[in-house]
Amino acid sequence: CVWGVAPVALFVALAVASTLSGIMDARSTWVQADITRDQANEMLADWLPSATKKLQHVLPDSKGDCAALHAKFPGKHPHCERASALHISTSQGMEVAVLWATGLNKVDITQMRVEPPRWQDADKLTQWWGLTVTAVFTRLKVWVKASKNGEGLINNEVCCNKNFSFTMLASMDCDSDTGLGPIHLKVVRMDKPEMES
Repeated sequence: CVWGVAPVALFVALAVASTLSGIMDARSTWVQADITRDQANEMLADWLPSATKKLQHVLPDSKGDCAALHAKFPGKHPHCERASALHISTSQGMEVAVLWATGLNKVDITQMRVEPPRWQDADKLTQWWGLTVTAVFTRLKVWVKASKNGEGLINNEVCCNKNFSFTMLASMDCDSDTGLGPIHLKVVRMDKPEMES
């Protein structure tokens, strides 16, 4: 279901972006140290437990309509980060709101890999650099409220019975005149959310 994927993709992008500054600082050190990409990937593999711990530390347990979350589950999720619900309306009368997500900090980074750099076809003085990050949410829960033409369809957790894995690519161009450009994030692969019944 498309509306269930949007908030998860947003949380994933924010999570990966929050740790990239440290990763990219380490990458620039690799360049100065003149090590190979394979050696850099070995270093990243060794760094996975530390990266996971740092990511779990910076992410909130939950995010969304914290008042509604606390009303539904009193005494649970005390570290909720307030955010507006994601609302989607369709011309067919469908109204969907993603009210909150929990388990955001229950994520494990399973792989980080520096991709082979390549020269840009259009500009031979610019080289593309990429870092692929694969991770898995182990306790992600997403609460959705939906109705069609005013009739309630769902007001419950809709995801995720199973671990929810994803792969993101952080890339940038390195220009011989200006240096490193901005980081671009892209979802490469994401599990389809399992609907709970």
